[in-house]
Amino acid sequence: MEPNQSKSPMCPSCSKALLSRTATRCSWCGSVIPDELRFTDEEIERAEEELKKSSEAIDRKENERKIRDGKRSMIETAFELTIGTIINLIKKS
Repeated sequence: MEPNQSKSPMCPSCSKALLSRTATRCSWCGSVIPDELRFTDEEIERAEEELKKSSEAIDRKENERKIRDGKRSMIETAFELTIGTIINLIKKS
């Protein structure tokens, strides 16, 4: 990686960091951003696909957690009902 690759590209007109690599104009000064500083359509599509995959993975993990928590809740409820029944039987004896 070259030293400048880790930094945000700068606007050639105002020398401020570009806030968007998809915009056609600088957010600071309004100058046209050269194509070589902007993301290509392919790069944007790849980033959107990666974001979609990440979002789906997060949703999947969240659903798994909800299922796990639901099962745990059912087991805890069953245990409490069983203990309650045993206590009531002992009290009646």
